[in-house]
Amino acid sequence: MSLQLSENLRLLRKEMNLSQHELAQRLDISRNKIASYEGKGIEPKLNLLLKISSFFKISVDDLVRTPIDSIDTLYNLRNSYLNKDDE
Repeated sequence: MSLQLSENLRLLRKEMNLSQHELAQRLDISRNKIASYEGKGIEPKLNLLLKISSFFKISVDDLVRTPIDSIDTLYNLRNSYLNKDDE
């Protein structure tokens, strides 16, 4: 699994002030799975990646490959995701 995914998932969760438990509840999975995705390099299945990206309002590609190193980057990615249907 991409180290970038682990880092992005953790950053996105914290940016929304969610605990692992709270995020797990919203995604309807266990807290242990969130912990595994953030720290142990376990890769979520595609259907869960789609659910995560939709929840955070960024593309799967950005979730997996784009370093989200600032709030500005996050806002730009979200705007791109939300405006993709307008193109």
